[in-house]
Amino acid sequence: MDEATANVDPQTDNLIQKTIRTKFADCSIITVAHRLHSVIDTDRILVLDNGFVMEYDHPHRLLQNPNGILTSMVQHTGKSSSALLRKIAAETFSNRRASFQADVVDELAFLNEEEFVEAVLGNDFSNVDNNNS
Repeated sequence: MDEATANVDPQTDNLIQKTIRTKFADCSIITVAHRLHSVIDTDRILVLDNGFVMEYDHPHRLLQNPNGILTSMVQHTGKSSSALLRKIAAETFSNRRASFQADVVDELAFLNEEEFVEAVLGNDFSNVDNNNS
């Protein structure tokens, strides 16, 4: 969607954003936006400058760079808005990490011992003789 909410009030924009996130939770969504509140809780932000990719990562990670473009854009929203945007980005990052880690633990529970070791260590030990014979 390209600025689908450009001409709506903030409350309606918030309702639309929540609806999109709920109804399309398992989908990839590409949002082009100028309102940082519309994208600060996304999985990734791609910052372009004159058609060139300048930054790409989770908003919270991008905001850790004091000289970053997203950081500058957030700072220009004002002190209270900047604090809120940073808080939302941090909470979203923390929640997604916790959710991801829980999903990984659930997935690991279904692996046999060899698959578990490979998943955790990132190595293929299928050719190792476990009996040392």
